Amino acid sequence: MARLLPRITGSLLGCLLLVFELRGQAPIALSPELILSGEQFGKAVALAVDRRGRVLVADARAYQIVLFDSAGAALDTLGRRGEGPGEFQFPPRHLTYQPDTDVLYALELFSGRVHAWRLSPATKWIGTRSLVASLSDAQRVEAVWAWGADTLVLRVVERRRGRNVHNLEALRWYHWTQRTQVALFALRPAEAIRTEVSYTILPFLARTLVDVRPGQGIAWLWSDSLIVHIYDPRSQRWAHLPFRITRRLPFTQTQWQQAVDRMRRLAPPRYKSLVYPRPQRNYWPYTDDLLLDDQRRVWLRLQQGPEVTDQTVYLVVSEKDQRQIVLEGSVNLEVVQQGQAWGIRNAPDGLKEVVRYRLPFDR
Repeated sequence: MARLLPRITGSLLGCLLLVFELRGQAPIALSPELILSGEQFGKAVALAVDRRGRVLVADARAYQIVLFDSAGAALDTLGRRGEGPGEFQFPPRHLTYQPDTDVLYALELFSGRVHAWRLSPATKWIGTRSLVASLSDAQRVEAVWAWGADTLVLRVVERRRGRNVHNLEALRWYHWTQRTQVALFALRPAEAIRTEVSYTILPFLARTLVDVRPGQGIAWLWSDSLIVHIYDPRSQRWAHLPFRITRRLPFTQTQWQQAVDRMRRLAPPRYKSLVYPRPQRNYWPYTDDLLLDDQRRVWLRLQQGPEVTDQTVYLVVSEKDQRQIVLEGSVNLEVVQQGQAWGIRNAPDGLKEVVRYRLPFDR
């Protein structure tokens, strides 16, 4: 069971000292109560949790989704090649679940196709939609989120060429039965290194982070900002949640060069020799992921800087307070609901394992 760790040593202490400076209160360190070993997946890239507490894990290497019960036992697979309708032609990229209808949606990488399965009384494929059919070749679907019984929210990116290559981003409604799209609102495009032929987004450049939670709203944050915006489509009203980071230091030139050097080592050959001018505004720590939970709290994952690599820090922001959560290893939380947090963690053996934490403040 997740617990408050009584002793913190080594590099975790350094991370916690930094977190203390974020707010001046003790962080909560959590250990997973359940671990699904990375040996069960080729490459876990996304997950969803249904209303019974079962977890569905997207495996990008095996081109399938694996369904586990709440105790971690494998029950079924969805979308596996050779299983007929609903099989993946490209790796699954993003999962989203609609609790009222008990339907899981899965977005394919590259193709823009979305598959849907009803999960009760038995798992059943109910349809596939090609979202790019109504989009131009210059557009792609980055993510999908379930909203209503027949409605998804799409994040669409459009690449345009002018004097320099640039991107436009927006959220759209997608009506599953009618197969139609309606504009919702535009998003601020990410900062990028632009040339006449390329558009390069580095991980630490400012960008818009988005998450959608059925019944709670649409949350977004400009990653260089300290205010989260939440839109409720039902009332068409906005809420704004400020959060505090008291120790916020700009990148040094050395840190910028180290980050670019790491990127070059992983980049395709045509990007290795590019010169990347330093952006005007970038700070440690900065927000690099956003998650909206079932209590309308916002979870913000912070990047602490190149010297902190073996822990993950989340700020949990609500209208009433702000907490800090520290997790061992590099963890990306995907779902927080019913007092549990589910995520994907980089294991020491290089595999990606699925972890579940019990939240002490939701008991």
